[in-house]
Amino acid sequence: MDKIKNIIKYSLIMLIAIILLKKTYKGFELKEIWEGIKNSKVNWLILAIISNLLSHIFRAARWRLLMIPLKLKPSVFHTFIADLSGLFANLFLPRLGEIFRCTALKRMEKIPIAPSLTSVVIERSMDVIIFCFITIFSFFILSKKMQVIVNLLSIKSIIPSKKVIIIFAILSIFVIITSFLLKTYIKKYYLKALDGIKYFLDNITYILNNDNKIMIIIYTFFIWLFYFLSIYLVFFSIDPTSNLKLDAGIIILIASSLGLAAPIQGGGAGAMHLLVIAALNIFNISKEDSILSATLIHGVQFVTAVIAGGACMILSFFLKKR
Repeated sequence: MDKIKNIIKYSLIMLIAIILLKKTYKGFELKEIWEGIKNSKVNWLILAIISNLLSHIFRAARWRLLMIPLKLKPSVFHTFIADLSGLFANLFLPRLGEIFRCTALKRMEKIPIAPSLTSVVIERSMDVIIFCFITIFSFFILSKKMQVIVNLLSIKSIIPSKKVIIIFAILSIFVIITSFLLKTYIKKYYLKALDGIKYFLDNITYILNNDNKIMIIIYTFFIWLFYFLSIYLVFFSIDPTSNLKLDAGIIILIASSLGLAAPIQGGGAGAMHLLVIAALNIFNISKEDSILSATLIHGVQFVTAVIAGGACMILSFFLKKR
C-alpha cells in the first residue's frame, strides 16, 4: 500500500514539473533555446559550477562541526561525498535527499542516522534563517523590485479553497475517531515516538552548545557567498544579462532558492524557471533571454547534482567502512 502511495505521490509531483515546464517554454522552439545554450560563454558556466561545488565544500565542513558536540568526527571529505549524494537523490525523491546523505555517511563512517539527521535539521534551520534575513534585507533595499516576488507568492495563492478546508476537516475528524478506537494499539507507538523526540531534542541541545560557533558562522557566510556566485556568474554567459548588477543577483538568488525549495523532481524544475523569468522581467530582460538565463541557472544546479552528485553517490558505496 505504501509503495502505491509513493508511486502516486511522485507521479503527481512529476506531472506538476512537466506542466510548469510546458508553461515556461510555451510558444518557444526548443531549437532556439538549444542554440542559445550553445552560443553561451562556457567559461562563465564552468566558474558557476565550481562556485556551486565550493558552496557544498563549506556546507560539508559546517555539517562536520555541527556533529562534533555529539562526539562524532567524520572527515570533511566524507561529509562532502554524503552531501552531494543527497543532492543527487533530491533530483528523484524531493525532500528525501537529507536522509540519503545521512545513510551515505553511515556507510562511510558508521555514524548512526539519528544524530546525523538531527545535525541536518539544525543546518537546514540555519539556512532558512539566513534566507529570511536576505529576503527581509532585500525588501528594505530593493522594495519596488521585490514586489514581483510578493505578487507571485501572494496571500491569495496560499489560502485554501472551501473544498480543501472541508476535506481537511473531515480527515481530521476521521483521524481523531480512529485514534480513539485504536488508542491501546497507538499508545505503544506513541511512547516510542516520545522517546525518539526526547532523543532528538537532547541532540539539538548538544549541538547548540557548540564551541565552534565562530567557524560555523564563517562557513555559513561562504556557503551563501558561493551559492550566490553560482547564480550571478551565469549572467555573464550571455550578453543580454551581462550588464545586470548585484541587486539583480540578490533578487534572482531569492527567486531561484524559492524554486529549488519546491518539492518537485529535477531540482524544482519548472517552478524555478517561472520565478527566475518573472524576476528577470523586472530588469527589462526579454522573455526569450529570461527563459534562456533561467535554463542556464537551473542547468548549473542540475549538472552539479547529476555529475558530481551521481559520482559521489557511487563513490560512497566504494568507501564503505568495514
